[in-house]
Amino acid sequence: MAEEVEGRQRALSGVEDGSIRERILTEAARLFADKGYAATSVREITQAAGATNPMMYYYFGSKVELYEAILSESMDRLSSQVSEILGRPGTFSERLVELITYHFEMVVERPDATRLFFRVFLGPDEEKQLIASMRQMSDKHECLMAQAIQEAQERGELRPCSWRTLEMLLGGMIMHPILKYLDHEDVELNRETAEALVELFMAGAGREG
Repeated sequence: MAEEVEGRQRALSGVEDGSIRERILTEAARLFADKGYAATSVREITQAAGATNPMMYYYFGSKVELYEAILSESMDRLSSQVSEILGRPGTFSERLVELITYHFEMVVERPDATRLFFRVFLGPDEEKQLIASMRQMSDKHECLMAQAIQEAQERGELRPCSWRTLEMLLGGMIMHPILKYLDHEDVELNRETAEALVELFMAGAGREG
């Protein structure tokens, strides 16, 4: 309690601003992705961020709330942007280029948060349980993509095959270059790459003739 009070007093006095919060988020994402939730201490995070424990408690309340904030803020932004992009006018392929480009931009901007996403989905069960809302957000993302695929099929832009098969194909098309990028392979995550992937996808999945 004393640490929380001290953190609030420092924040209100203007000692730190939003940049401190962002540094805590950035360094926490890196450490959580590298070491996992349980093995990462609050002191490690605040020292890496050039902050103090009271500052962290002021902005986030607890370590688990910090962990949740890293994931939920990124997922909320992604979900909102995916919904906006898929709701735009234009062809399915045009919107798909925008969607993949946005995914790539997020990874380049916040690679450690992306690595943490993969750790949560593929890592120990105890870490999955910390973020119960992650699965709901992922399901919402899948529903938006499924709707866009089915609408494209109705317009004759895509073959009348299983939408789920196409959704899995698109997911792999997005995730594979991201994983290679995170593994430090020579992959460029940019609009040109997105356009090339969509061109190949539409050549195989697009409606013939």
